[in-house]
Amino acid sequence: MIPPISLEDTRRLVDTGMISDTQKSDEYRQIQMRAGEIFDVYCVALGVKPLAALDFTGTGRKYLKGLDIDFINKLIDYCNHCGVQYYHMIKRGGMYIKSIFFLPDNQQKARNLMYNFWTKDYTKITGGIRLTQQLFHWFVGHSLGYTDENIDKFLIRLDFQAVEDENRQKYLKLWENCLVTEDDLKTLENSVVLRKTIKHIRE
Repeated sequence: MIPPISLEDTRRLVDTGMISDTQKSDEYRQIQMRAGEIFDVYCVALGVKPLAALDFTGTGRKYLKGLDIDFINKLIDYCNHCGVQYYHMIKRGGMYIKSIFFLPDNQQKARNLMYNFWTKDYTKITGGIRLTQQLFHWFVGHSLGYTDENIDKFLIRLDFQAVEDENRQKYLKLWENCLVTEDDLKTLENSVVLRKTIKHIRE
């Protein structure tokens, strides 16, 4: 199956983080206007991003209906062709992020991130040390494949300190040793489901 957007173009257009010195091009803005966050999922299919985190509930899908549905569904078809799956939080309310998209090789990272977003017991994530906003945001940014530089810029924008090298090494070790299981996800009120295909957006 031919990719709707080439790997070269995808790498050039991929978002480098919520906070970045890189000026967003007109071409990137056009992709966002046509596909929204489904472009992030497409980046996962091509291996450009390890994970994509977004709202794929009825509310999120309703927003996508206002974009280029035919183009979005072509991207979804390619994602399904590549085997993209996602964990989905079916519980109503709570935070915006309800869906974590991944390729099978990154399923552990997806479990870890879903758990990080929705648990009230962060022992699995922190290894017993005190959870800070800095650690929480670093864990999210690193899981999504953002650079340390952009994670620091995001933290500073939120009035938190940038991550010192000593803490970064500590956080990286916690991240590498984090092994959330399917049983752990079940502790989230049995509200996380694994979906192995992505449904089309309907008008």
